[in-house]
Amino acid sequence: MKAGMRRSLFLLILLLVSTIFANAAEYRTGPAPAWVEPIAVDTARKAPGGQSSGEWNILSDVQSRIEKNGRVNYYHFANKALDAEGVRSVADISFVFDPSYEQLTIHAIRIIRGGKVIDKLASAKISVLQRETELEYRIYDGSKTVSVVLDDLRVGDVVEYAYSRRGVNPVFGNRIAGGAELQWSVPVGQASVRLMVPIGRTVATQLMNSTLQPRVREFDGYRDYRWSQQDVPALKVDGDAPANYNPYARVRWSEFADWRSVVDWGLPLYRLNGQVDPALNAAIEGIRRTAATPEARVRAVLQLAQSDIRYLGVEVGTGSHAPTAPSTVFQRRFGDCKDKALLVVAMLRELNVKAAPALVNTERREAIADVLPAPQVFNHVVVRATLNGRHYWLDPTMSPQGGDLEHLVQSDFGLALVLDEGEAGLVKMAGKEGRSRKQVHAVFDGTGGPEQPMRYTITTVSQGAAADSLRDQIARKGVADLQSQFLNYYARRYPEIKSAAPLRHVDDVKHNLFTTVESYEIPDFWKRRTQDNRREAYIRSSEIRSELNAPDFLNRTAPLATNYPREIEEITEVKLSGKWGLKPEAVEIKDAAFEFTHKKERGEGDVKYRLVDHLRWLKPQVEPDEVREHAANLKKAYNEVGITLYLDDAPAAAARPSARTTHEQIQAESDKARQAQQRSQLVQISILLAIWGVLAFLCWRSPETHRPLNWYLTGQLVWISFVLWVLFAGFNNTWKTQTLGLIIVFFGSSALLARSDRAPVTHWQYAHANPAAMDSMTLGVRYLVKTLSALPSLVLILCAGYYVKALAS
Repeated sequence: MKAGMRRSLFLLILLLVSTIFANAAEYRTGPAPAWVEPIAVDTARKAPGGQSSGEWNILSDVQSRIEKNGRVNYYHFANKALDAEGVRSVADISFVFDPSYEQLTIHAIRIIRGGKVIDKLASAKISVLQRETELEYRIYDGSKTVSVVLDDLRVGDVVEYAYSRRGVNPVFGNRIAGGAELQWSVPVGQASVRLMVPIGRTVATQLMNSTLQPRVREFDGYRDYRWSQQDVPALKVDGDAPANYNPYARVRWSEFADWRSVVDWGLPLYRLNGQVDPALNAAIEGIRRTAATPEARVRAVLQLAQSDIRYLGVEVGTGSHAPTAPSTVFQRRFGDCKDKALLVVAMLRELNVKAAPALVNTERREAIADVLPAPQVFNHVVVRATLNGRHYWLDPTMSPQGGDLEHLVQSDFGLALVLDEGEAGLVKMAGKEGRSRKQVHAVFDGTGGPEQPMRYTITTVSQGAAADSLRDQIARKGVADLQSQFLNYYARRYPEIKSAAPLRHVDDVKHNLFTTVESYEIPDFWKRRTQDNRREAYIRSSEIRSELNAPDFLNRTAPLATNYPREIEEITEVKLSGKWGLKPEAVEIKDAAFEFTHKKERGEGDVKYRLVDHLRWLKPQVEPDEVREHAANLKKAYNEVGITLYLDDAPAAAARPSARTTHEQIQAESDKARQAQQRSQLVQISILLAIWGVLAFLCWRSPETHRPLNWYLTGQLVWISFVLWVLFAGFNNTWKTQTLGLIIVFFGSSALLARSDRAPVTHWQYAHANPAAMDSMTLGVRYLVKTLSALPSLVLILCAGYYVKALAS
């Protein structure tokens, strides 16, 4: 027993000692390299804007030296605790490194308190953790974290620490690429970046989002760059900005001259040795037998990679960028993006299909065109297959997709670098047009009356990426989870809603169409209004309306991300009993980022209303100067995708549409009155045309000596009568309209008598210029002449009366 206890104690001590030495071997402590130019910490520097809480970042200093066979990165930071929360923040320090090719050296851990420097490197609790920062994404990269916990830290203390990492991943062949930040979302007192490059090595540098000029000098065989700035302000990025938007100042460097050099670097890593083990070869031959066409074979290979090879990345050391052999990936049935991509490429080439891996960035997308060429620019690998001169972009890491090759949703991250002979630059990937489309047919059935629950049925046909998403969700969580998600979505608008039948779905895998049919009942759908005891109900196009929410922030410096490339067509039908009126209408809204149309139509039979809405997003982002107009257009569209119905309670019937107060019926009556007015105006203008025709005929038949004056008089009568008709037919009959009419009569009567001095002796107007001839005229002519002569004076008197009336009112 005692011997066993001694052995156990010995083993425990051995384990503790080995752990201590193992941790010590993980990192070193020692002075900073001799080439480092130290920056003194200015503890008196004040936080900007009166900041008094959290931590204050006084210094960020990064120095990188490229050496003959490697690289050393030196980091120096100083942060001040402004309150208790700041103490908790600065008390924990961590350094992440890859022990497979990097050596970590901690140079200093100090607390500066009241001008006194307290060395904590020896007394700090330091632990080495096997912490995988990418494990949630199923990536094991072998990185380790050195964690430091400080004791006796107080408000007002400044924590200063420095460390360096020596080494470069051998996968890059001793070619260097990297960079450092010069701006953050928090203010920094001093930010400095230094790069030392051996003279004779060509390293390009790039400063982004800044006009800061570096200090450049040469000494001891090195070219020395330093970018430094004081009092760096915080930069907050607006919410809902695109993923590829990065406005922060930063500096980048790279030894890769162009994208061709990156292709040359990657080709050896993805080169196939031509050997296929029996198991993989059997799978390839199986696809060759069962898939008759090249398109079907491409689709079958992708299906195998997506369904049978699970995603798991072992990216230790060179494994971060070098793929595993396809036979190994197939045998162990797992791999990361590059492993699965190379497996697909190998299988396709064995099936005589041209294929190559392609490097992409899932976040930066098209923005990679603006940065220096380097392998580190990319974070994902896909496949480009070519059939009959047409490219197909395949992503083996996606969940199993639907559709044959023609209906498959192709991978699209904007730009890609294809690792193939002859490729020398970034190429555009598949376009996004029609990638995610939904057709929704919703029916509100209220034919049972307002006392019965409203029956609500939604049939949705999802196409493209929308179909893939639903298919994946059902595969992972089941139909019941999807039905619960749908029900809770509609419950936000109709809290009493409940399922009337299980969710049904039909999967057309070949054409990548996924159809769902939802059935609900909504009790107490008609809500009684307190102000007039009427009932009302609101109908909306739910799918499209959820896409039309305006952004929270309109005063922006960042672009606004949109829902591109979605497209939705939604038809909503409302079935009701009784008679309901409707004014058909159509609305079209064109925005820089979307197109929206809305139609309200009459239905047939029980379908009283039919709403047809269509929304199509046109681009992935809205520029800051377009956001206000974009938000206004979203609001306009949002207000269109619905209709409010009203019911009055009648003594004889429990519920019927109110013929007197229903908004649509009021509109219908207004339309009827307008149509009657239009018919009346048509009759009036017809009568005027007939009168003008008679006058023209009389002029033509009048004596030749009378004819010139008669044509003149006819022309005056035409314009006077036409202007008076337009005035009284097109404007309300107010005192202003009447006054304008009198003015027209004044000038018109004056114009009718203007040429009486030229009238022949036998013309009736001769009596106006020669009163002595009045007695020889007939009684009717005498009254006509006297009336025309008195009209101007009478009109002036009436106008004066209207003017007095206007002043009095």
